[in-house]
Amino acid sequence: TEKSRAEAARALAQAEKAVSQIKRRVRELRRERGKVEQELTEISAQQAATRAQIDDGRAALGHWLRRYYQHGGEPGVGHLLSAREPNQLARDAYYLERIGREKQAIVTRLRAAEARHAAQAEAIELRKKQVLALEQQLLVRGSREFESAEAYADWLAEVLEQRNASRGDRLKEELAALRPLGVRRLPSYSIVDVLVGSGSTIRVKSATYTVPPRLIGERVRVRVFDDRLEVYLAGSLQAERPRVRGRGASHVDWRDVIGGLVRKPGALRRYRYREALFPTATYRRAYERLDDALSSWAADMNYLQVLHLARDVGLDRIEQILAGLESAGEIARFERVAGLAGGERPTCPELAVGDVELGAYDGLTPDASEEAMR
Repeated sequence: TEKSRAEAARALAQAEKAVSQIKRRVRELRRERGKVEQELTEISAQQAATRAQIDDGRAALGHWLRRYYQHGGEPGVGHLLSAREPNQLARDAYYLERIGREKQAIVTRLRAAEARHAAQAEAIELRKKQVLALEQQLLVRGSREFESAEAYADWLAEVLEQRNASRGDRLKEELAALRPLGVRRLPSYSIVDVLVGSGSTIRVKSATYTVPPRLIGERVRVRVFDDRLEVYLAGSLQAERPRVRGRGASHVDWRDVIGGLVRKPGALRRYRYREALFPTATYRRAYERLDDALSSWAADMNYLQVLHLARDVGLDRIEQILAGLESAGEIARFERVAGLAGGERPTCPELAVGDVELGAYDGLTPDASEEAMR
């Protein structure tokens, strides 16, 4: 009937789904086994490298020992009984002391290498035992096939429970000795205290950053996150900069350094982070046109004044003016750009602060009148 055919189709679909899940789990088991075999290979390679390091250390130790005993017998006693010149005796004693230090360092390195070798060998043996135990349990089971991923998880949990059954008493002893562990959130940043240089720059983890010039000469605290830096002074956030990586890397914000360069325009051409002073290609072309038409000092002075004006008026607004001057064939003199910009700079609003009646605060505390009477 139609109903029986529908039920048969659903049963077939469920069976196909179960088979698909089992095959997927088998593939996962194969991948896990491949990962375990790869880990064993890596540990074996590390063990071989450690063994080679131990052999090199032993060879170096033998070399130093030959130099140490090249005169035969105990070198220190031999020198003392030789009645040689005191200065030469002192030099030989210093030489022997250096040899002893080197020998001690080699012995220390050998012991550390042997400890690493023993730990790696122990890890290899433990991993082999774990893999072998699972293989034996699979052989006892008689098949590597499982009905579903849940069935494999249940079987694995049963195997682990059997293996850990003998450790129950020791586990109870450890649990009885454990104390409550305080839970707190670990910081996602590291802290570095640095001094802001005269160029409004700080050095953090081999990279250079600029900060607001008001911080020059101050010792600031920097929170180094994975993707950014936060600069604090007296607990107050002063600046935030994207983090750059690599020795010699830098992040320079032209707004932080333009004020100092306007006072020293001759430093522009030799400024280490000069490329950061061209926010867009339009600004770079404006500077190049100034450099072609004016002297070096005049070109630098005009461009720095224009960039300083852009900090106050707005980068996009000045860029539009520079693009218009370029289209008209004019150079970007500061007077011309300032005139087109309107010459108006944003001003701070004036706030009217009234007189403060301190007596009004007395009403905020309980029993204020009684304390006042006392």
